[in-house]
Amino acid sequence: MVHTELRELRKEYDDVVAVDDVSLSLDDGEFLVLLGPSGCGKSTTLRMIAGLEDATSGEIAVDDEVVNEQSPAERDFALVFQQVALYPHMSVFDNISSPLRAAGVDKPTVKERVESTAELLDISELLERDPGELSGGQQQRVAIGRALVREPKAFLLDEPFSKLDQKLRIQLQKELKQLQEEMNITTVFVTHDQEEAMVLADRIAVMDAGELQQIDTPENIYRKPRNRFVADFIGNPTMNFFEVEAGDGTLHVDGVAYESADVPGSADIISMAARPEDILVEPAETDDDRLVATVDLVEMRGSTAYFICQLDGRELTILKEDNAAVTEGDRLALDFDFDAVNFFDETGERVERAPEAEA
Repeated sequence: MVHTELRELRKEYDDVVAVDDVSLSLDDGEFLVLLGPSGCGKSTTLRMIAGLEDATSGEIAVDDEVVNEQSPAERDFALVFQQVALYPHMSVFDNISSPLRAAGVDKPTVKERVESTAELLDISELLERDPGELSGGQQQRVAIGRALVREPKAFLLDEPFSKLDQKLRIQLQKELKQLQEEMNITTVFVTHDQEEAMVLADRIAVMDAGELQQIDTPENIYRKPRNRFVADFIGNPTMNFFEVEAGDGTLHVDGVAYESADVPGSADIISMAARPEDILVEPAETDDDRLVATVDLVEMRGSTAYFICQLDGRELTILKEDNAAVTEGDRLALDFDFDAVNFFDETGERVERAPEAEA
C-alpha cells in the first residue's frame, strides 16, 4: 500500500512562485491527473514528488514518512517524460532492463521481468530491435516498460503522449488506463489536455498560477466546477456565461426574467454558467420575451450539432442532438436546464445549492 501526501508544498524561483502551497492526498492505486494551462505549476509539482526539484517549503510524505531529503532513487517512483530518451545503441530488451541491471538484479530475474513487462505492453516481438526501428507509439511503450519493470511504488508521467498524433494518443491512453488498473499502481499524470484528463483520471487536480483550484472526480469537475476558472477551463466547448440577479423565485438572466424555484442564495449570485447541452432552444417568436440568439454557424459533429450563436455581441455555443433544420441566420429563443447550470458569486466561487435543490 502506498499513500502519498503533499502538505503545503511550495516552490519559488527567485521572486516567482511556481507552486503555491499545494496540499493533496493520493490514495494507493489511484490515477490522479494534474491538469492546467502551460506554466500553471503542474510539471514542477510532479518533479518535486519525484525528487528532481527541491521544495522551497512544505512536505512530501509517503506512507507517513517525509521524503523531502530522499533522492529520486530512494523514493522509488518511476518516471516517464515527453521525450522518451531511449538509448539508441541498445536493443529494446536492453533499454527496458537498464534500471534492473544498474541495480544489480540477477540475469534470470531481469529476463523474466522484462519479458512479462513487454507482454503487458504488447511489445514482446520488438525486444531485439533498436529504438530507431520503432514508431513513436512503440518508443513510448518501451519508455513506459523501462519505468514499470522496476516495480516502483508509483508511476509519474509528464505529458508522455503530447507529441503523438491524435489517433495514437487515444490508443495509448486506453492502453495506459487498462495497464494501470490491471497493475493497481498509484499514478500521477501531467497534462494540459482536458479531454485526456477526463478519460484517464480517477480524480483531477486542476491548477492555475501555481495554485490548486479544485481536486475531484472528472464528473464533478465537469458538472460542479469550484470556481469560474475551472468552469471556463474544463469542457470543449467551454461553458457559456451570463450575468444574473435572483429574487422571489425569478431569475433575471442578462436582464430577462426566467422562473426558477431552486436558484441558490439570491443576494450572493452574480453570474451563471451553462454547458452547451444545458441551453434549450426553439424558434423565436416575433415578440418573444426570452433571450434570443442568432445562429452564425451550424457545426455538425456526427449525430450532434453545435450552434454557434451571437447574443448581444458575444458568442454562445449550444449543443443539440440534431440540427432540427436550423440554419445560419435563424433566431433561437433560449431556455435553460436550471438543474444543471452553475451559479457564481462576486469572488468567482461556485455558490452551492440547498441539498433539496441539488437532488
